[in-house]
Amino acid sequence: MPNLLALPTKRPGAWDLRDAFKEHIRLHHPDTHPDAFKHDLSRWEQLRDGALKSPEAALQYHAHLAFALTKLPSDIGLEVSYRPAFTNGSPTTHRSLDYERRAVLWNAAAQYAQLGGAADRSTADGIRRAASGFSNAAGVLDYLLDLKDDDGLRDPDLEDDIVRSVRAVMLAQAQECAWQLAVLNHTSNGTVAKISQEVSALYASATSPPPAWSSHVQTKAAHFGAAAQYRASMDDLDKRRYGEEIARLTRAKADAQAGVLGARRVAAAVLDDIKTLLGILDTALTRAERDNDLIYHATVPSFASLPLIKGARLAQPAPMRDPASLVGGDEGLLAGLVPWGARVALDVFRERNEAAVREVESAVADADAEVASALRGMGLPAALEALERPAGLPPSLLGKAQQVRLEDGPARIRRKQEALDAVRKADAATLDEAFDMLDAEDDPPPELVQRAQVYLGHLDTAGNSDALVRAKWEEVETMVEVLAWEESDLERAVPSSTGPSASSTSESRALRAALDDLEDARVRVRFIASTARSTAEADDISARVERQVRGMERWSRVTPALFGDIIDEAVGRYEEMLTAVEEGREGLKDLLQRIEDADEQFKNARKGSNAVRTREQKLRELEHAHAQYVEINSNLDEGLKFYNDLAERLARLKTECSTWLYERRTQGKNPPPPAPAEPPKKAKAPAFGLPPPDSDEWVDFAQLKLGKAKTKAKR
Repeated sequence: MPNLLALPTKRPGAWDLRDAFKEHIRLHHPDTHPDAFKHDLSRWEQLRDGALKSPEAALQYHAHLAFALTKLPSDIGLEVSYRPAFTNGSPTTHRSLDYERRAVLWNAAAQYAQLGGAADRSTADGIRRAASGFSNAAGVLDYLLDLKDDDGLRDPDLEDDIVRSVRAVMLAQAQECAWQLAVLNHTSNGTVAKISQEVSALYASATSPPPAWSSHVQTKAAHFGAAAQYRASMDDLDKRRYGEEIARLTRAKADAQAGVLGARRVAAAVLDDIKTLLGILDTALTRAERDNDLIYHATVPSFASLPLIKGARLAQPAPMRDPASLVGGDEGLLAGLVPWGARVALDVFRERNEAAVREVESAVADADAEVASALRGMGLPAALEALERPAGLPPSLLGKAQQVRLEDGPARIRRKQEALDAVRKADAATLDEAFDMLDAEDDPPPELVQRAQVYLGHLDTAGNSDALVRAKWEEVETMVEVLAWEESDLERAVPSSTGPSASSTSESRALRAALDDLEDARVRVRFIASTARSTAEADDISARVERQVRGMERWSRVTPALFGDIIDEAVGRYEEMLTAVEEGREGLKDLLQRIEDADEQFKNARKGSNAVRTREQKLRELEHAHAQYVEINSNLDEGLKFYNDLAERLARLKTECSTWLYERRTQGKNPPPPAPAEPPKKAKAPAFGLPPPDSDEWVDFAQLKLGKAKTKAKR
């Protein structure tokens, strides 16, 4: 049985590379067909299958893996599993190509160590081959330790402390080969003592070895510590330092005895080695003490006063070959694939670009809404148009009436209300069924109960919002119906006024000029939003990203963070647009103040005209009805989308409740057939600025409203 340790390999589990890769390509490279990489996948599988045949094959596979990870994220949805190296425990599984890479490096080190352990150390060449194997193993483990574990991949074999200790054992065994070669070559005792001391120190530095190795490592450290003192004592004898010789032999014997006592469950060869050394030390110490007593009468110093043996390190980790040199001129795996990091960077750019454009559009919409609200409060432009056109309809009102008429406005609102009521009732019915299932048995799952309570809170709050929208519609329904009339009928519904034309007064001219200036300013602010949208549609950083990728080292791992500067520069232009919107907003406020002053003078100039006030009031009511019509349409669209989204979540809840009830009754030995789960009913479109149905904002509301887990009594 050998007296050196062979590092066991980690056996890989089966995996489904092709399906995982195809799904990754489908999701993240929609413009790429997975079949374009059929050859790469076949080659990948061949490399993996051959990785346990030799350390060179394992390192070549690792090199291709490293190259593939410049194109792919670590997680492509592929389950990677490896069995423990030292036990028969369950496999460790991670969705990580980085884990595959680390396990492959371990196996390369293990195969080097196995070659070292299998070498015939009865000859100098065999000893050198063994030392080379262990040095190569230590070099691979060095590389493994340098890899960053950003994913927190847990595997007992690959913990840093374990890998460091295994590396120390590999170096210790390489140093032990150097010691053996020194003994074979009859090197001086002083030199052999230094080599032996370093063997002991390397074994002792393995502070967290695998449990199966612990006794072996401790025994070896004790053995070579004792051997170092023995060789130093022989050097002392040669130099007639008889007292020092006895002190070192005494310490060596104590170390060897401690090693024998601690040598539990070690290989027979290891135990025989240290017992043999103990026998030699016992004989040498007896001889030295007898000679000193009879002949030399030298004083025996304390061991602590003796010079320390300075170790001589001959073994070093053999640097692992650069992965790029192992692939060489050969094409790496997936060489034709756009790097994942670049693809994600483009996605991040598009998302940030769209968010920035929406921010500009929202700022413009807010500024425009402020203006519209201020004008409605002053009754403009209806009040001015009532005088400018004493008879007939103002052009602005004609356009709004045409919109309502073409959309069949009142009927459209009623259809949406009916659709919204239908979806809300369907949602409530689905939730009732889920509650019935939960109440059918004792102790329903708290998680399902809580979700049902939250969804009930959704429906209650959304119902209150629906009531507000209905009230808003009832308030303006009659006037919206008037807007839908034919133009001639609508014109008769708006009273005419008599008197001088508004355009003939200085007050009305000043007000009209201010309103025209305001409209021009609104157009300029709106143009910023359209500019932002057209800029976003034309903007494409793909070429810049591709240039940067081409300029990077071929083996660089491409991550989205590398393109942050490009993205920031491209998105930064929208900050300037937001600044322009804010400046335009301030200009609009100044114009509104000017209009307010002109409107005050205008009102003072036309006091006493009842006909004008009646016409103005009617125009204002129609303007308000149109604004409410647009808002109610938007509210109903949001409501339909909200209830449709909620329907999908309720359908999933009902399915889970049905499954739970079926399993509970099956366990009761009287299983009814499982309740069928109906698919969610579709309406048209989502509600009124409400949070998403799965938002945590609903939890507090639901708990306040319901309080307990049992639900029927709370409905």
